Amino acid sequence: QESMPQYREAGLDMPILLGGAALTREFVATSCVPGYGAPVIYCADAFAGLKALKDFEAGTLQATQPEVKNGQPRMKPGLKNVEIDRSQPAPEPPFWGLKHVTDIDPAEIFPFVNEQALFRGRWGYRRTSNTSAEEYSDLIQTKVRPHYESLKQSAIDGELLRPKVAYGYFRCYSEGDTLHVEADGATYAFSFPRQASAPHLCIADYYRTREEGGDVAAFFVVTIGEEIDEDIKRLFEADEYHDYLMLHGFSVEVTDALAEYWHEVMRRELGIAAERPEDMTGYVTQGYQGSRYGFGYPACPDLDAHEMLFTLLDPGAIGVTLTENMEMVPEQSTSAIIAHHPQAKYFAV
Repeated sequence: QESMPQYREAGLDMPILLGGAALTREFVATSCVPGYGAPVIYCADAFAGLKALKDFEAGTLQATQPEVKNGQPRMKPGLKNVEIDRSQPAPEPPFWGLKHVTDIDPAEIFPFVNEQALFRGRWGYRRTSNTSAEEYSDLIQTKVRPHYESLKQSAIDGELLRPKVAYGYFRCYSEGDTLHVEADGATYAFSFPRQASAPHLCIADYYRTREEGGDVAAFFVVTIGEEIDEDIKRLFEADEYHDYLMLHGFSVEVTDALAEYWHEVMRRELGIAAERPEDMTGYVTQGYQGSRYGFGYPACPDLDAHEMLFTLLDPGAIGVTLTENMEMVPEQSTSAIIAHHPQAKYFAV
């Protein structure tokens, strides 16, 4: 939203396509289109983006406009207009409480690594305007991928990867912006922020209230262990910065791959894994039921919630601890709350 006037002032005049879970047609039409001179188009998915490109080639591309009803813009002023299905039943978990898993085969994780995020984002191998598609493909196949495969093998052979999980299922109920989670006779209140503008989403909306019969909240803390973190620190202290950056980026993406892998395990356990993406693109675009929201990320930014989460899951048993700032150690660890509702997707607050 803030960037639109900057683009205009910079003299840009090409169309801009906007989409993603945090955006709506109304937001794009009312908050983004007016600040830019050229067309701004809302694309709900990749197929809508392809259609927009075809319209551009045909010279028929137009900026997204607000939906109109009875001659007036049709806005979504509040939560009720999100129309979250309140009839969704709560799945039956395989157990109540927590479990620790320490015998995960690292080979199970690698299919869930987002290679584009690793190669382009973490490692910086992006195609430039001076590089042809063929040259870039050759770079990936002859240099980047072999290095990745070598890191994978050495991490396994050197036992640098020790994937472990603390996870569990708990009875819960929502109340406004708060999810009340029950465990061992105590109740823990996880409060989440709500979007200030339409569609005014909040994670608590995806869970049933006490009056609706309550629900099931699922949580996890995953880590690939401290061994790889120690190797990363050794490289940094030895001024081997290239190897340090490569191994650090690798560790971050493998940690996220473990989270994606275990999220799928939990969806299977909850009986909501019928929709399984065919490739990594499907995982990135959430082509499955439910969503995992990482603590410290836009929809649940409060890291102080880690204190309650650690009480529920006891991640100390798998070697994960908390700093005074509620950050997890080792760094190669991540946490999440799992919402099973079919409408639960990523969004920003």
